Amino acid sequence: MGKERYCGAVIDVAATGAALRKRAEAAGLGVKDIQISLGLLSPQPVYRWFGGRRLPSVDNLYALSVMFGVHMEELLVFEAAADEADSRRQSVEIREADGLAIYIMNARRAAAF
Repeated sequence: MGKERYCGAVIDVAATGAALRKRAEAAGLGVKDIQISLGLLSPQPVYRWFGGRRLPSVDNLYALSVMFGVHMEELLVFEAAADEADSRRQSVEIREADGLAIYIMNARRAAAF
């Protein structure tokens, strides 16, 4: 854990948690305040976010962005040193796989007629 990859972007979960904690402190909000505002049954999710063990759900991330007055993506910390060659290679592999899938679909359609 610690880093999660979404479409080539790498979210640093630990750094995101630290940034969320810092924004909450700057806003004068404690864990209990956030728990109550988000309607969470316990404070554990907030502790997990702040501790960098988990990311908030999209719904909770949006609610936090409203609470802090920023856009959702401003709450996420992305790994700056992501390997671009790896990202490019994955992108090419995806395009090649998509091309193969399209070729197969077209071949099946042609065979059906």
